[in-house]
Amino acid sequence: MQFVRILLTNIASVTSIGLLKTIKKSKLHDMFVVGTEAQPFGMNSGSLLVDKYVESPIVESNEYISFIIDLCSKEEIDILFPVIDAEVYQLSKISSSIATTVITAETNILGLFRDKLLASIELSLNTNILIPRIITYNRNLPDKIIIRNRDGIGSKGIKIFPNSEICPDIFFRKDGFLQEYIEGDEYTVDILANKFGDLCLAIPRKRLQIKNGVSTKTQITQHNDIINSCKLIYRNYKIPGLSNVQFIASKKNHYFIELNPRFAGMGIAGVMASYNYIDDYISHFYFGKELTSFDISMKQVKWDTIVCRYYEETVMLP
Repeated sequence: MQFVRILLTNIASVTSIGLLKTIKKSKLHDMFVVGTEAQPFGMNSGSLLVDKYVESPIVESNEYISFIIDLCSKEEIDILFPVIDAEVYQLSKISSSIATTVITAETNILGLFRDKLLASIELSLNTNILIPRIITYNRNLPDKIIIRNRDGIGSKGIKIFPNSEICPDIFFRKDGFLQEYIEGDEYTVDILANKFGDLCLAIPRKRLQIKNGVSTKTQITQHNDIINSCKLIYRNYKIPGLSNVQFIASKKNHYFIELNPRFAGMGIAGVMASYNYIDDYISHFYFGKELTSFDISMKQVKWDTIVCRYYEETVMLP
């Protein structure tokens, strides 16, 4: 087995815990995992599950990136997995100047998809992918409207209003925007792309239950129209590595919601319903092994699998 030193940031999050679980199931690599979080040791479960825990500054602080760079050097980290959108964006600016492998898209592409309004407009203008109608005026309002933050994550911060409750001031918010509410099923697509940004895996998951913006019950669904839309997006915007795309599907159409350039909060469900492609990710981006083609990878997906999440306790003794 090949030895690799891994850094998982934001280890208190369900995203990092999911990655940690898949890493520990590796059959190809012997991995030593360092975890970070802005909390003392023992104050989050992730700190008790990694091989070494280091308390970090908060991601928003001025010293955070320099802390990560120094930690990667001190711990001789081979691969860094950032799991927060803002962190991915910051690391994209310096990824080529550090010895540690950290996979991100180009900064301008990350900047586009960080802004949910700009990304929606961009895709509606340059592809045939549908988006929920953007509401910019107080006429011909649909029955329901959603208010979204431009830099929001998933369904966090989204508010749904009947049009009768909309006041004029809402149209002039600088940090948010309005879209028509679409009645339908929410989908998250787990994505793996190679170093060139070519799509190697796209696993749609229907979100059956959501808590605090993260799916806790999901069904792997072979929604070919959504898969084809992902092919189109990744053909136009090169995003290597791990990412996820969110859609909402009505009875007639499906609509792009957002793209997040990182492993999804319940991305482990895509792994459990297919194969441990985190092993392939490490083999490809660190050891230079070619990734399996899209058609072959997709044959390993067990469609209609349902994955549910549950809580598990950890204890730090005095």
